[in-house]
Amino acid sequence: MAFRNLALSAGGLLLLLLTLGGIARADDIEQLQREVTAAENTYKEAVKAETRAAESLKDNLDKQKSAPDAEKAKLKSEAVKLDEAARKASAARMQAAETLADKRGALRAEASKVAEEQINAQGDANSRARKAGEALGTWSAALGALPGVPARTDTSSVADPAVCAAIKQDDKARFNAYITWAGGEQSRLDTEIKRAENLIKNDARFAGADGHKRLMDEAKSLKSTLESRRKDVGELLKTARERLASLDR
Repeated sequence: MAFRNLALSAGGLLLLLLTLGGIARADDIEQLQREVTAAENTYKEAVKAETRAAESLKDNLDKQKSAPDAEKAKLKSEAVKLDEAARKASAARMQAAETLADKRGALRAEASKVAEEQINAQGDANSRARKAGEALGTWSAALGALPGVPARTDTSSVADPAVCAAIKQDDKARFNAYITWAGGEQSRLDTEIKRAENLIKNDARFAGADGHKRLMDEAKSLKSTLESRRKDVGELLKTARERLASLDR
């Protein structure tokens, strides 16, 4: 009898595992949200650093216009270093933007999975609709802006062929990194579009829930947003490939 009192029924064990799983998934989302916040802060700092570097270079170039020859030579020497610093700051900002997009992508993947799971999850329609709605909100908020395609670096004022070659290789690396990111984003969007579609197709599973109509409206709106984003990423990917190819022309 004592053993019977301590034992969990198969149904009770399943419920416990599902409950613990739900807690774990919530923890996963919270951890990903913290990582997104950290990546957002890193991106903001990278933007500030890029702005400062660009302003320093501009200030140097402006001074060169009216500086006497002796001072101008010194300013030109400093400008080489400032130009390099500005290019590195720009590359760091673009890398931070792509890292932020990847972190948001991971959060979207988890939130979209949680939303889809509510179709067949335990609990009444109200509970499942509420959880799905919360996940949809997190999913939608995590989309963020798409990082722009890197620009080809202007080397018209660079006289040293070795420096030009190094810049070209840096550009190639940045374009290839962007192309890799964009391809991954397309795959993420394909998965997310299917999950949104699955929610919409199974709207009967949420019938009777207080938030049923709102949930379906949000799912349809998000699906439309995802499809538009998928198209935009395709255009960005095309531009990135064209700019990469232009480096060898």
